[in-house]
Amino acid sequence: MNSLFRLILVAALGYGIYVVLFGTPDLKAPAQVEIPKGAGVSDIAAKLKDADVIRSKFGFEALVWIMRASSKLQAGEYKFEQKDFSLADVVRILTQGLGAINEREITVIEGWGVDNIGAYLEQQGMGTKREFFEVAGKECKMQNEKCKMVNEFDFLKDKPASVGLEGYLFPDTYRVAKSAKAEEMVRVMLENFDKKLTEEMRKDIAAQGNSIFDIVRMASIVEKEVPHEEDRPVIAGILWKRLDIGMALQADSTLNYATGGKNAALTNDEVKIDSPYNTYKYRGLPPGPIGNPGLSAIRAAIYPRHTAYLYFLSGKDGKTYFGKTLDEHNQNKANYLR
Repeated sequence: MNSLFRLILVAALGYGIYVVLFGTPDLKAPAQVEIPKGAGVSDIAAKLKDADVIRSKFGFEALVWIMRASSKLQAGEYKFEQKDFSLADVVRILTQGLGAINEREITVIEGWGVDNIGAYLEQQGMGTKREFFEVAGKECKMQNEKCKMVNEFDFLKDKPASVGLEGYLFPDTYRVAKSAKAEEMVRVMLENFDKKLTEEMRKDIAAQGNSIFDIVRMASIVEKEVPHEEDRPVIAGILWKRLDIGMALQADSTLNYATGGKNAALTNDEVKIDSPYNTYKYRGLPPGPIGNPGLSAIRAAIYPRHTAYLYFLSGKDGKTYFGKTLDEHNQNKANYLR
């Protein structure tokens, strides 16, 4: 009996040691582990242990040595889901690159211009701002070798050759390859714009006598002028009405685009700046979009709400106030901008 007890004890102890050294814990939640290039077995073991993917660093290192896998462990970002797997499974996953996450999430904010997007992508390690400008900015001309993709999209056919891709880089959250650079990112955003601008929307634009370029320019202004989606069709209606009656757009956002400023209320000197983007001084739409509008601004530009209003302003309380006459507008200024 004592011999049987000792045998059971030894077996239990051996199993316990095996579990500690070669077992894997039950994950409470998916664990994400990034294995950098050039990481040694000990460093990899430490990362796995910290993420609760393995129970024992020594057990992992020992098994890697037994399996002669030290030179086969692959760099990458791995996601270990909550499930039963052995230490051998972990080693196999890392040597074969199974389940490695080779994508990243990129979020382009509505209203961002090419400068904002370029700076953001540079921060994300997706090339330099300069490289992005070459395929998306004013440097991107129809004849530019790096801008060949411009010819692939019908919606760009009415875009002047002198204007870059600002306005068409659709704001959204994207999953792209970790190795993706500026050109791939631009293509993904253009493909998304192509999907979002439905066939029905394109027919309605043509029926109105507008071009897609006109709509994108107007939508980029609407995007900047007002943050509230419910107000955007009304704002678009006011701006289209101003164009129809030969009135200047008088949009602060276009002048801020020219100066790089973000002033809610422009000074008298700023309003006199000589720039084609100064819609106080020059009538009509600006030469190009002033940012990349989202879908609600694009829809507002295509489907404006026609009202009796001719003026609007954003009050200090964040609300939009409308006026039918200049007197009403001046009264709104006195009431909501002080």
